[in-house]
Order: sequence, then C-alpha cells, then structure tokens
Amino acid sequence: MSDADADPGSMPAGTFRGLDGGPVDVDLLDVLVTGFSDRKGFAIAAINKDPIRNQSFDLALDYSGEAEISTLNGESTESYNDIGRDEITVKTKKLGKFAGSMSFTLEPHSVNIITLT
Repeated sequence: MSDADADPGSMPAGTFRGLDGGPVDVDLLDVLVTGFSDRKGFAIAAINKDPIRNQSFDLALDYSGEAEISTLNGESTESYNDIGRDEITVKTKKLGKFAGSMSFTLEPHSVNIITLT
C-alpha cells in the first residue's frame, strides 16, 4: 500500500515478509490508551514497528496534565541485551504540558510508554 492509497484515518502500514516468505501488510503503529484506576491520568502504550523511520500520531483527550515518554529500543532491529551486551536502553523524557491534545513522534522500532499525570 502506498501513502497515496492510504485512508486518511488509517494507521500507516508496511509490507514485510511472512513466515512462508510471502508478503504481509502490517500496521506500523499500535497505540493503546488506558486510565489509571488509582489516580488521575493516563498511560499510553505506543509501538513503532517501522525498522527505519519515525512514526507520528496525534492524541486528543479531555485531560490536562504533564506528559512524559519512556522509550525502549536499540540501534537496530538486531540489538539485544545479554551478559556483557547492553544494546537495548530505556530513555525517559519530559514532554511538557498536555492540554487536551499533543503530537507524538516515536523512534524507529521502539516500544513507548507515555504517561499523562
């Protein structure tokens, strides 16, 4: 699927090789939002499956608070951690005030937790 064919409301997709060697279309961005049960705020899990490109999305919620993102990834899709090998890291960054909406850009091949508190 090319960008020109994409539905404006759909997630970006990429084509990868499946287990049988054939092409498989995969959503490159997965986002899940959940509210905290014990306090005000939200946790957003956001996964960028694109191995080489950043992916962005806009989030709109009826909420105001501080935003922070923790990103888990490495230099490549082949990165891993083991004894004496620490290629996967977690980086946390304060994003400032969330006032109803915000745009987020995710690094390639990353798992991210965004907290709104």
